Amino acid sequence: LSDAVTISRVKAEMLGSRVDFTNLVLHYGGGIMTVDGTVLLESPENPSFDLTGNVDGIRYGSEAFAGKLSGEISLQGPWPRPLLRGQLYLHQGRLDITRLGKTTPTAMDIPLAVDLGIDDGLAVTGVGLLDIMAEGALHIGGSTGALQVRGRMDVARGQIVYLGTPFQVVRGWAAFGPYEELIPDVYLEGVGEVKGVPVTLVLQGPGTDLEPRLQSE
Repeated sequence: LSDAVTISRVKAEMLGSRVDFTNLVLHYGGGIMTVDGTVLLESPENPSFDLTGNVDGIRYGSEAFAGKLSGEISLQGPWPRPLLRGQLYLHQGRLDITRLGKTTPTAMDIPLAVDLGIDDGLAVTGVGLLDIMAEGALHIGGSTGALQVRGRMDVARGQIVYLGTPFQVVRGWAAFGPYEELIPDVYLEGVGEVKGVPVTLVLQGPGTDLEPRLQSE
């Protein structure tokens, strides 16, 4: 994100090498983060953090995912690799499956342990996908430089267009595993008609290489 961080309010008390923060309010990504906790500066080059924060409506964007985040986070441990934990919720989200597996380089490599809930308003886009909405839960581990994602998202509703024919999605899911380079296994099943004959379309495989299969009674 290119948004600058601005501090609208901070209360800090310094006792020797210890700095205690109370109600540090940061504005970032169109939202607000309120932080409390302690930073130890015994080694100025490697400060140690014990911070907790509340996130409200901060925009997040990567190659494939985007949306607004709310929830709770914490940052604990010494620099340069303090652990970032979180219980976050993504809303007004978007997932572009054509960009899965692509990552944006990061300046820092911070370990992660974040649980992410996704509401049924996640818009899934890709070749031939129309109005696909999904929901689910993911655990994001690894680090900011080498993400590991596991969890599952289920399709709530949507439509697939294949060879010019629309198919209403009746079931579908995407399962993320920690060793699949951020590319989930995907299953989508839709029903439609071809020349008046009921037909079922199944798309299955890695999210970046779905194989179509048509079935008719």
